[in-house]
Amino acid sequence: MDRRTVVAGLGNPLMGDDGAGIAVLRELSKRQLPGNTLLLDAGTDGLRLAAILIPSDRAILVDAVRMGKPAGSVHVFRPEQTDYRPCENALSGHSLGLEDTLKLLALTGGTQDITIVGIEPERIESWTSLSQAVEASVAPAVDRVLELLGSK
Repeated sequence: MDRRTVVAGLGNPLMGDDGAGIAVLRELSKRQLPGNTLLLDAGTDGLRLAAILIPSDRAILVDAVRMGKPAGSVHVFRPEQTDYRPCENALSGHSLGLEDTLKLLALTGGTQDITIVGIEPERIESWTSLSQAVEASVAPAVDRVLELLGSK
């Protein structure tokens, strides 16, 4: 039996490189993916994301993350493997950030198999396009997600 996998793009495309996860998701939507894969534009709503992930078998979260590497670096890791900082914008006090979403999943016994594909941002500010470095990292991040899905 195939496991249901949610691939969620996180971030706000109106905040420059914070939209990296959404850009990767947009490119993934043009690809042939396994039938058990759900693509989700999670935006910045961690509570909605948690509700969808709780019954899922597996999740791949794509987001802008700060790990102290050059802008555009692509990182693939499990949340418990490394220290990272999601690039969260406090635009709303009504939603959970990535870290809080992961804590909620742990408390509820939700999705245990989570991988993060993170892209190191250059700028998180009111800007409607990605920096050149992050734009160039979209294709490699798509490739990494496809590898995780077994589609490449």
